[in-house]
Amino acid sequence: MVITLFITNIFSPNGDGSNDVFRVYLNQETSELLLKIYDRWGNIHHTTTDPNATWTAEDSRAILRSGVYIYHIQYKVIGESKERILSGSVTVVRRLKMLFSDCLSLIFQ
Repeated sequence: MVITLFITNIFSPNGDGSNDVFRVYLNQETSELLLKIYDRWGNIHHTTTDPNATWTAEDSRAILRSGVYIYHIQYKVIGESKERILSGSVTVVRRLKMLFSDCLSLIFQ
């Protein structure tokens, strides 16, 4: 059985409807899943067991800044006893629409 896992590696939660959330896509149903997202200091900002959940770079305290965050996923595919673990990074980019105009204003000052 080939298991395909697609994980967003960069997103811009700016509300434009395009690439606004972090999400894990898995081509097999899971019997267990645990996703945690940390900042660079090890603080947990998101935890879920829902395989269809999304993350918008917010936690219960605040909207998080642009930056690199670490994800850690533990999951089991239905019909298998083997737990799989995957870690990596995701970049949050805020103000993506304004980056070009910000650069131009800096150049022409």
